[in-house]
Amino acid sequence: MTTQETHHSGTRVCYDTNLSRWDDLIGGGGSWTVLRRSPDGSVLSALVRLAPGSTRTHRMRAGELPLIGYVLDGTITIRGAQRGRGTMVALRPRGDEELTVTSEAGATVVLIRRPDHGACPGLADHGETVLVATPEDMPVVESVVAGKKTGITRRVMWVDSALGGDIRELTVPPGFVGAGRGHHPCGEEILCLDGAIVADELHEMKQGWYLYNPAEYVHGGHEFSEHGATLLEWHDGAWDLVLDPA
Repeated sequence: MTTQETHHSGTRVCYDTNLSRWDDLIGGGGSWTVLRRSPDGSVLSALVRLAPGSTRTHRMRAGELPLIGYVLDGTITIRGAQRGRGTMVALRPRGDEELTVTSEAGATVVLIRRPDHGACPGLADHGETVLVATPEDMPVVESVVAGKKTGITRRVMWVDSALGGDIRELTVPPGFVGAGRGHHPCGEEILCLDGAIVADELHEMKQGWYLYNPAEYVHGGHEFSEHGATLLEWHDGAWDLVLDPA
């Protein structure tokens, strides 16, 4: 079941992607489901399932914005190197180039189109068109909201150059309780990788659940996690939590 709530800055959605409609990839070799589109219909984020033995070619064109792939399960091979779960592959086109991706045993990947150019804060940037990072490359930072530690730790894997948006992997501890109702100045997308976390009165997000909070949408009054969770979270601008004074 997908639930939606319209806000002046967009529509909030929360649902289990395992129950979504999955369409065949053009050219075969797997399937995909769109998570979020821009107002003009272009895809901003999606899940892709690559079939065992699939080979796909992606054409990078000069001037395009970066495309980030995060491996959720299985393995992919890119430029002769095999990459597994938790690996981020950032495609940053500098010129026209074809890139071949294969998956011997199959894989699931979340694809995220960034709104701005950027880099991986844990790696030296030498202008590579293909940038590969794992969570282990990133320093662990404990999240602080309103001057208080939340218990959540994060590894920031990507930061946009100008807009300040990012992609981060979050570890939510057992017994976590949210800071209270508030909003973010940016759009926020979350995919549950493992464990479970209650997002609101209606939804407990488990593995495969997706949530989109539009900018300025007030939420968070019922957030908690009994046993902990691992989340992939990405934002289209600089993230902050502005608590609701009411």
